[in-house]
Amino acid sequence: MESLIRKKPVNLFLAIDINKSKNVQRLSRSVDVTYSHANKLIDKWIKDKLLTKTKNGRENLIEYTERGYKIKEGLFKLIQEFGGKK
Repeated sequence: MESLIRKKPVNLFLAIDINKSKNVQRLSRSVDVTYSHANKLIDKWIKDKLLTKTKNGRENLIEYTERGYKIKEGLFKLIQEFGGKK
C-alpha cells in the first residue's frame, strides 16, 4: 500500500480507470514509467487484491477489484481536496 503515496504509482493506479485499453504496456506509456516498473507495481497490487489481470487473446487486461475501486475513489477525492484534477 505504501506504493500509493508516490506520484508515478498513483498516476499508474488511476490511469487504469482513465485508459480504455488497460494492458500494462499502454498504461506504463501513458504515465511515463518503464514497463518493468509498471509490471512490478501491478503485480504487487494484484497480490494485495486491488487489481485483477485477465487474459484476452495475447493481452493481459487490468481491472480494479471492489477493494481497488474503493481505493481509487478515495484517491480521486483526496486529489480533488488538494486542488488536483480528476
